[in-house]
Formats: sequence, structure tokens, C-alpha cells
Amino acid sequence: MKLFKAVILSLIAIVATSCGDSGPYSDKIALYDIVTFDGQTDQGAKFSFQQVDDSPVIELLAPGVVFDEQKVRKNQRLLIGYYPVSGKAYESGEIDFFGYSQVYHNEAMVRTDKQIVGWDKTPVYLNSMWRSGNFLNINLLIDHSNQTRRMELLVDQSTLNDPMPHIYFAHDLLGSPESYGSQTYATFDLSRVWNLETCEGVIVHINDSNFQKETYQFVKTH
Repeated sequence: MKLFKAVILSLIAIVATSCGDSGPYSDKIALYDIVTFDGQTDQGAKFSFQQVDDSPVIELLAPGVVFDEQKVRKNQRLLIGYYPVSGKAYESGEIDFFGYSQVYHNEAMVRTDKQIVGWDKTPVYLNSMWRSGNFLNINLLIDHSNQTRRMELLVDQSTLNDPMPHIYFAHDLLGSPESYGSQTYATFDLSRVWNLETCEGVIVHINDSNFQKETYQFVKTH
């Protein structure tokens, strides 16, 4: 079981770094995306991501941006806020970078039936779920807690070689009291299942109190 202290994100905090009452009005396109930090260059920080499904890889360069390597590591996933210098959304190129927040990042783990038990212990309030390349990204509200909790993506070992393996989003407050909802982003690397030759897609199970839908299917587009 993977335990962690939840990383709670606030888009308000990111937006606050880009505008203020005393600053000039800007009509530039502001974008927010979950990206992979590809490292530092002499020109600045580099990022890459796919917008959705199997769309082309987008490479971004933030001139002059330098991260503290103790806080942000190469290949780490981040939620960033930026303006495309070209004015065109979702094209590779330079960006005006104005903020970032860390997201919970882990790999999908293959587990047995017994290890998956209890995956639905604590429901979540799902806002959105989407695949971008080999990553499954989730935007949800979960109860705020400073205590450790269980949050992981589990692949049912018995279905691993099926055309559509079953995957479970496990969430358990582990006894922490219920609290106010905090917006959270999580991103999971699906490579170990998505890249299997037998895999045609995945079926994701989630205990969602919002849409009250139990499963979501993501199918390979090529």
C-alpha cells in the first residue's frame, strides 16, 4: 500500500502570480497544463506533454526560468501556468511562464485481488479524468488532511493480459476525520500496462460521489 501526504493544489494561487489589481490588463491566452519537467538548459526550463489522448508531443521552453533542484526534479510532473509567446495554444515553442504547483505523481502498480481490496473505501468528487499519452490525469476534490492516506492506481493482475485491463483508483483516508474538500491533481504513468502488445485500452474504476459513474474506458487510438 502506498501512503503519502496529499499535495493540495490551488489554481487560485497560480492565477494570483499572474495578475493583480495594480497590473495592466492582459488579453493573452493563459493556459494551465500538467507537463513533464525535462530539465534545465542554458536557455531556461524545458517541459513536454501531450494535450489529450495521442495528440502530438508539445515541447515548451521557458526562457530564464530556473528551478531549485531540491524542489523540482527532472522528469517530475507539474501543473504550470503560462502564456504561449506565439499567441497560439498547444504548439511547441517559447512561453511566458508565470507559476507552477506540484501534483501527486506515481506509476500504476500491478496488484492481486487481495491487494486491491478496499480500493473504494473513501469516495472522491471527480471533476475530470483524461489520458495524455502514457499518463492518466485526474482532477478531483478530496477531504483535506495533514495525515497520510492511501491514494494509488492499481492494475488487476488477473486482467493484465486482457485487451482491456481493469484499473482501480484506490482512495482511503485511513481513519482521518472528514474535512473540507480541496482541489487535487494526480497523474499516473500507465506505461507498464498501456505499452503491452495485448492492451487495446483500459477500464478505470473509481468511487465517485459527483457523476456517480463507476467506470471509464480509455481506448488506444492507433
